[in-house]
Amino acid sequence: MGVARCVDSVCAMMDLKPRARRALAAARGATWKLRHRLRQRRVLASVPDQADFHLGCGSQRIVGRVNIDVRATSATDIVADLNRPQLRSARSVVSHAFFEHLYRNDRLPHLEAVRQALSPDGWVLYLGLPDFHEIARLYLDRAPGILSSRFDLYHVYRYTHGDPEHVEGWWLAQLHKSLFDRDELEALLREAGFGSWIIANYAFDVEPYALNLAFYARRDDTASAELALGALEEFSEQVNLDSVRWSEPFQAPLPSTTS
Repeated sequence: MGVARCVDSVCAMMDLKPRARRALAAARGATWKLRHRLRQRRVLASVPDQADFHLGCGSQRIVGRVNIDVRATSATDIVADLNRPQLRSARSVVSHAFFEHLYRNDRLPHLEAVRQALSPDGWVLYLGLPDFHEIARLYLDRAPGILSSRFDLYHVYRYTHGDPEHVEGWWLAQLHKSLFDRDELEALLREAGFGSWIIANYAFDVEPYALNLAFYARRDDTASAELALGALEEFSEQVNLDSVRWSEPFQAPLPSTTS
């Protein structure tokens, strides 16, 4: 009987260890979430009018900007839904490798919400959007690949879909849910009501092809390559600035004044 009790006691202790580890992990997670909520409250209370925002920050924190993402990371100041961001007032908004993760039906409401939050001379810079036109051209031309000898269908999938399998537990969020080319971006910017914009192709870091898109758009009509390049320098570690090819600036037509 004594041996049986001893065995039961040892088994119970062995069973408690994983439970204790899970309880400790849960407690640490709850503490981290509480600290993040408290930091978020402090940030929300201190956000000034005409602030500078970084949307879809992921784990990349930009000092001097309010960093926002749908999930809490070490970089986020605020956790929020970005399909229709509720920004009180913005001087500038930047975003890198985020916009392609929105569903197609959420792209225009997102841009409209951002434009409405901009100050009269406010601007946005979105970059890291795969250019389907360039991707298709490289595939059809059987160009040399980046990851293998040829720009094959895996290259196409990696850029057009985001290769979500490499992000465990985050497949749907990592998936690119839309395709872009210059015409698609121009149509969205026009419909969202921006006053002017300029679009660029560029190469990421040391990659050989300028198959990424960026757009710089303003509420007013003063968008230019010079202003856009100045904004792009904030991401100089991700962008090969020598590879940038700007379109001509576009100014939206003034609304009709006919009665």
